[in-house]
This record gives sequence, structure tokens and C-alpha cells, in this order.
Amino acid sequence: MFAGGGPLSNLGVQKDVFVVDDSLSELEKVTRYAQSKLPLQRLVYVKRLSECARGCGVENTIRHLLPLITKIQTDSETVIRQALGEELGKLARYLCCPDRSQDAEDFPENGLPDDQIDTTSVGYVSVLDIVIPCIQTLIVDPSSEVRQAASFSLSQVVGVFTEEDVGKVVLTLVLCLAHDEVDEQRTTAVYLMNELAPSFGPILCKHFIANELAAFADDSTFRVRKATAQNFGKVCQTVGAQCTMEKLLPSYVKLSSDMIWGVRKGCVDSLVAVCNVVPPDVRKSVFIPMFERFAADTSRWVRNGAFEVLGPFLHTLGQDAISPELLKHYTNIPLMKESSVDVEVNFFCAFNFPAVALAVGKDRWGELADCFHGLCKDRKFNVRRCLSSCVHELAKIVGPELTCRDLLPAVDIFLTDIDEVRVGVIKNFAHILACIPAPAGGPVAVRQAGGDSKEEGEEGQSDTPMAEKQKEEKEGEEPSEDVTMADEASAGDSSSSSSSSSSSSSSSSSSSSVVDLRAKYLDIICRIQSQSENWRWKLCIAQQLPSFATLFTPEQTATLVKELVFGLLKDATAVVRKAAATALGPFVTRLSQDCPDTYQSVVQSLWELQSQPGYMRRQLFVHACEGLVACHPHIPGFFDTSLLPKLEVAAKDPISNVRLATAVLLQKLYHDTRFSAFQSRLAAVFATLTDDSDRDVKTISVQFKSPPPSSSSSSSSSSSSSSSASSPLPSTSASTSSASTTTTTSTPSTSSPSAPTPTTASISTISASSSPSSLSSSSTTSPVSSSSAPLPSSSSSSSSISPTESEADRQLADIMGDDEKEQTEEGTTDEMPKQDQEKQAKEEWTTDQTDQTGEQKTGDLMVGFLGNSSSSTASAGFEGHTPRPSADLSDLLQDDATFESIGVDI
Repeated sequence: MFAGGGPLSNLGVQKDVFVVDDSLSELEKVTRYAQSKLPLQRLVYVKRLSECARGCGVENTIRHLLPLITKIQTDSETVIRQALGEELGKLARYLCCPDRSQDAEDFPENGLPDDQIDTTSVGYVSVLDIVIPCIQTLIVDPSSEVRQAASFSLSQVVGVFTEEDVGKVVLTLVLCLAHDEVDEQRTTAVYLMNELAPSFGPILCKHFIANELAAFADDSTFRVRKATAQNFGKVCQTVGAQCTMEKLLPSYVKLSSDMIWGVRKGCVDSLVAVCNVVPPDVRKSVFIPMFERFAADTSRWVRNGAFEVLGPFLHTLGQDAISPELLKHYTNIPLMKESSVDVEVNFFCAFNFPAVALAVGKDRWGELADCFHGLCKDRKFNVRRCLSSCVHELAKIVGPELTCRDLLPAVDIFLTDIDEVRVGVIKNFAHILACIPAPAGGPVAVRQAGGDSKEEGEEGQSDTPMAEKQKEEKEGEEPSEDVTMADEASAGDSSSSSSSSSSSSSSSSSSSSVVDLRAKYLDIICRIQSQSENWRWKLCIAQQLPSFATLFTPEQTATLVKELVFGLLKDATAVVRKAAATALGPFVTRLSQDCPDTYQSVVQSLWELQSQPGYMRRQLFVHACEGLVACHPHIPGFFDTSLLPKLEVAAKDPISNVRLATAVLLQKLYHDTRFSAFQSRLAAVFATLTDDSDRDVKTISVQFKSPPPSSSSSSSSSSSSSSSASSPLPSTSASTSSASTTTTTSTPSTSSPSAPTPTTASISTISASSSPSSLSSSSTTSPVSSSSAPLPSSSSSSSSISPTESEADRQLADIMGDDEKEQTEEGTTDEMPKQDQEKQAKEEWTTDQTDQTGEQKTGDLMVGFLGNSSSSTASAGFEGHTPRPSADLSDLLQDDATFESIGVDI
């Protein structure tokens, strides 16, 4: 675009002036082009100052770069001076502490201890002599952007100064600005006093900063008074309650009644910070009346600010100090007219809703309920998104009963909303379900959003959405489309003129003591996995699998949860498959305890992944092993007799990606104290990877330093081996399969004295009396007793179904098909031609994208999720439920081209 009289030619600028000599070093480029005639080139290389300093070292920085900044500080371009101001703080940190990174965690807010600062170093002296004077020049710059950048750099420099130099150098600089005649300098000084108060410490703040701040409250310029009102917070926190009450609070109260609305708005901004410091009685006697004045202020901006900070203010006051009248200010926010406040205050109301609910407690939820339902219907999606993202926290606060009555209808509304709102519920499904009681025999009251509560099965529910819909249909009107799953579940069948099947369904619903609400949402989760094309939603679900493993009944875990897990394991997106694989441990542990038959088939399917020809499946197997290591303390002998031998084989895989994933996992296991008894075996596997042909695998192996195995570890290893030898687990060596149609499964003896002793609490089905506190981010796991289900052999043994199998396993066998069973029994490999493989894979993918009726899934996905609830909300074992075609890994095991034909990302 620059050739032939382009834009640069029209401006009379030659193309050569933009050319950068790549033969120069980074230091030479910065020193040359930071003084270029072109402002753009100067700006680019000024922004590289701190990066260049780290590359060239302290000596070259002092010799070449520090003289350069004294020239740049007088640059004619404001943006270049601003860029220099932003770089000076990072440059000073490097010179004083060259061994530390620029990360914020390496520099505490209160600064480094004096014993970690070398005041005699040439870098420290250079900062005092050159960098600080440059900051002092920029901090009085006519441009506010330059002053702000220099002020931020000064706050960074304070962190690497000793306490003595902070007082002599930095505090002196700030006090000089405070006594300047120019209003802008005094305003900058107020800002610096507040920002640097933690670094100054309580002594300097009490003797200097507090007095200066109190004096600024009487400044003749309203801009200075406004800045003073905004910057009380950190100073009050540093000096403490007593000094605040004596010196600062009177000035703050005076500013809160200033005749300029901007000053009063500044007091609103710092209201919560100051209120946090003073005693509770002062909060009630001083700050509550002050807020009442702000809420009725003549300025719209003051009123807006008051209602924006009302949520944090109520949380600061605490439950005892919040009167019903004060809380009414908060709950009336959604009802306020636009003539009083801006509609944006609804966002702040929703954002702070959990804090207010926590402050007033569960007993006063009735005062907040109407406000909550009003915010759920707000026109702006960011308000609804706030509530959808925090509804799980509200469920923990209010408890199971109020969650079912008031919060679940809102959850159903959010699931029919736009994507930005839906995701808040999807990523917190596990937390929400943990606050829902499992069915225990009592009716669950479900409240419609903004309506009255009704009990399940209650007669005469003429005011429910389903009844409204039936009434509209009778009158010939167009029925409403937005009927959620919870609406249908709570409505029942109120029409006596329905068909016989509807009457049967209604009587069944009425006779049921409680609707299994967890099962309802589990079905929605499964539909999201099978029908949604949004991989981020699926990733959120995969990350919650450890919690899903403990939230449902054994029947639900063995059917729907298993279907969900396998659907995620064969997802088209690699990050989803990996997340699901690494979360398998709690799920497999739960199956081993409560669903032994399903456990056998699931583990056998996972083992078969390693022998597949497609390398991505073998890599997925390694990720699955990463998740299965969580089974180690809970399933006796699982790791040493089954999992570790598989990893030893994976370390010799011909594909480097598989070996790399194996090396990373082995390194984690070696440093995990739970597997200290197997360090010698892990080290032996690493030894085979030290000469690997792949550079990445070799790098990890070389970094691994294996200490010589001690006698204790050897003895513990041998002890473990002897223990596993007597454990009921089958050997991982190749076993001989019988040609008969019946496979005999060895059952461990309940009186085996050598079985490992359980040490943690057992997993149990969550009862209806479970409280929100029972929620945990990771699933509850437990060791298996000596009567646990045996682990399937990892060899190519017969996979025939035993006579004692469950219905779910018979369905699983039907899904796998005769060809798959022949393959596992005879140990053969599918020799389907490549073209046929691709054709079959495309057909399978097309099947996955259509529902069971063959219709393409289009339109509002989540409305479809919430439309058919009655068939999957029964709690009696999900009778009649048929697993979807994606319920197992069989289609993933049948052919080589499944992933490749659909364009899977690796």
C-alpha cells in the first residue's frame, strides 16, 4: 500500500524513515529510536525501556538507558511522556531488585522488608539520584494523564525503598506537592497520600498525613475538597479507629454536607471504606443518617451513588444494625422511577444481592424475595446475568426449602434466557444441585417467580402457568411459548377434560410424594451435552463431574451420569475431552461402591482405549489415568496392579504426544506423597524416557531427578506388593478367555484379612436433610470395603455380560453391538477400509447432531431442554429411560476415523 504514491508519499514522508536496522541489538535499537524524529517510533521504543533493561543488565541500564530518560522526560508529545511515566516504576523495581520478577506478588503492598533491600547497590543509588527526580518532574506535568502515570510509578518505587528513605524522599515529595499553590498539585498530593498510606505506615500517617488531610477539608478550591472526600479510605484504615474518630471523621462529616454536589458525591464514594473503620455504634449513629441524606439529596448523581453503594454499606453494618426501613431502601431499587435514579442502579443492586442476603440472614429472606424476583425480570441482561451467576450462593444462604420455593423458578427462567445469562447457571449447576434436597417423602413447595408458593400435587392450581396456558387454549387464544420445566412440574394436570393418558400422568404425579428436582436438572445437563454446540458450556459441565458423582442416586449415576461422562469423553473439542477424562476419579470410585456391574463395564471400556490404533484415543487414555489416580486410596490395589502397568506401556507408545502426556503425569505422581511407595517403579519408567527421540519428552525426563530408593521405600513397596497379591483384584497379565457364553467374575471374600483398611468417610447418597454446607468443590470419596467390586482385567479378555448384570449393562452391550463384542473376545482389529471408516464416522457424527426422532436440533436449544420434563422427573429409578446413542465409548472404539473425519482439534 506504500508503493506508487501511497499515503506516505502524499504526506511527503519517505518509506525509509520507518525502516529499523535489525542488525542492531535491543539496547542499540532503544537508544537510537527512542530519540527518533518520528513520534510513533519514539513511543514504541520508550515502551520497551523496562523490557530492554532486563535484557541488557543493570550496568548497561545505568550507563545507556538512565541518561536517555532525562532527555525523554521533556519530550514535546504528551503520550510519550505518559509512556515514560508508566515505565519508570518497573525500571526502578528492576534496578533495586534485579533478581525479582515484575509480578505483583513479588512486591507486597506495604513494601519489602528492610533486610531484603540492598541500599548500597549501584541500582538503588541510581534510582535515588536519577529515577526519583524524573518522577518528580513528571508528577507536576501540565497533563493529567502524565501526572497519573508518574503517581502510579511512585507507588511502585515506594515498595523497594527502605522505611527511612520512604520518609525522607517520598513523604517529603508528597508534602511539597501538598503545599503548592497550584490546585492540580494539591489534588495530586491528596491522591498520593491515600494511595501511599499503607507504605508510609501508621506513625507517619498519624503525624503528617492525617493532619494534612483534615486541613484539605477546608480548602478554598472545591476540586481539592472533592479529591479529599474521595481519598479518606486507606488513610483511615492505616491510622486506625481512634485517630479516625479524633482527626478525620469530623472533617469527613463536614464534607458530606458541602454545598458543592461533587464534594458530597466524593463522600458517597468513600462511605463504605470509612464506615469499615469506625465502631458499630458510630455506624448506627453517624453513617445511617448520613446515608439517608444522600438518598434524598437534591443532586441526581449523589442519589445514584448512594444507591450504588447501598449493598456494600448494608453488608458493613451487619444484621443487627439493618432496620426494616433501611432495608426497604434496597428492596425498592427495582421499583424506583427513572426520574429519581438511573436504571443502572439495578445492576449494582443485583451485583451486591448475595452480600445483602448474607448480612440479613435466612430469616429475613421474605423481605428480599420480591426484590429478587423483580430483578430476575429486569430488561437489561447484565442485571439478570449477575443473578444467574450468584444464585448458587443465594441457595447456600437461604437453605433447601427456600431454594426450591423461590430460587429454582428463577433458575428455569435463566435457562431460557440468552447465552450470557444461561452460562451463569450452567457453570454452577453442581453447587445449585447440592442445595436441593434429595427426595425423602415430603412435598416440595415451588414458587413461581414473582408469584405465590404452591405445593406439588396441590389441587386447584388455577394460577399456574400451565393452567393459564390451558385457559388460553380453551378461549381460542395463542398459547404462551415461554413455559419452563419447573412451571410444568409445579402445575401438574389441572384440566379434568384431558385424555386418559393425561389423567393417568396427573394421578401418578399427585401420588408421588415429591418430585426429584435433582433428576430434572440432571436431564437438562445431559441435553446440554448431547444437543448444544457451545463447547464452553460442555467444558463447564465437564469440570463439575467430580461433584456430579456424589449428587445423585446409584441408579441415576449408573445411567444418566455415565451417559453424560461418556458423551463428554468423545466430544469433538479436545479441551472438553481432557477435562472430562481428568475428572473421572470420583465417578469411578462411586461406581465401585454402589454400582459394581456398571463399574466393571466402565473401567473395561477405559482400558480398551489404550489398545486403539488412533493415537488421540491413547492420549485420552493417559488423561483418563490422570483422573483415575484419585481412586488410589479408595479402591484397594487399583493403582499398583492395574493403573501403573498401563502407564508403563504408555511410556513406550510410538507417538510422542502420548509419551509426553505420560511423562507429565508420571512426574506429578512421583512428587505426590500418596504414591511414595511406588517411587522406584516410577523412576524406572522415567529412565526409559531419558533417551527419548522427542525433544519435549526428553526435556521432562532429564529434569526429573530420581533419588536412589531407600530401604524403607523398598520395604513399603514390597509390603504393598504383598498386600496387593492377597487383594481380590484380578491380575493385569493376559488371561485366558473361555469360549463359553458365561464369564465368571471372581468376587472378593468379605473376610479377607489382607484387604486394606478404610481410613476416610464413605460415600453415601445425599439425603433430603443435607444442608448447603455439605457442598464441596471436589467430590466426597471413600475407600472401598473388602466386599467391593473387583477390577476388570486389563487384558483382552472376554467382555461377555455375566448373568448377574444390571439392565444398564445389557443396554450397554446392545449399544456396543456384536461386532464390538467379537473384537474384544477374539482380540482382532477392525480392518474396515479407510473410505468406509470416514463414511461411517460422518454418519455417526450426523446421528449425534440429530435427536432420537431424526429431526435436526434448531431453534432455542434451552427452551427445548425445559420443554419435556415430566418424563424424567420421577424418582423411582428412571424406569423406561433409554440411554442415548452417545452413552458409551463403543462408537469411539469402532473405527480409526471418528475424530479425524469430523475435523477434531488435537
